[in-house]
Amino acid sequence: MAYEGPLPSECLSDGLTATYGPVTEFGSGLIVENGNGVTVRGRDGMTYSFDLSDGRHVDGSAAGTFTSIERDGVIVFTDSILEPRTIYSADGEIVGRVVIHVLVHAVFDQASGTTRASVDRFFFTCA
Repeated sequence: MAYEGPLPSECLSDGLTATYGPVTEFGSGLIVENGNGVTVRGRDGMTYSFDLSDGRHVDGSAAGTFTSIERDGVIVFTDSILEPRTIYSADGEIVGRVVIHVLVHAVFDQASGTTRASVDRFFFTCA
């Protein structure tokens, strides 16, 4: 099922809309529980595409490596994501590339109910 909505602006013109195609998500991981707590490590990602209102098309993917560590009711979560995209003209020629880099960090304290989260790094390069 396609979704139409606002366009992510990384390296693309403002004011465009996009019709989003199917998204495929995947992941794998390992859970280790011991007397010190629980650790979850894994990889996750997705592939996707969208058509732009100016006739261009974008294919992208994202791959992340995450770690979640729970000790004494405090969960520390980190996710590092690399997301390359290829931009095609209406006639199928490659007209650009984008690479998005993201590092996310969050701490959940179950006893107090507080959460601290940050996007420690977010940047993209355009070619």
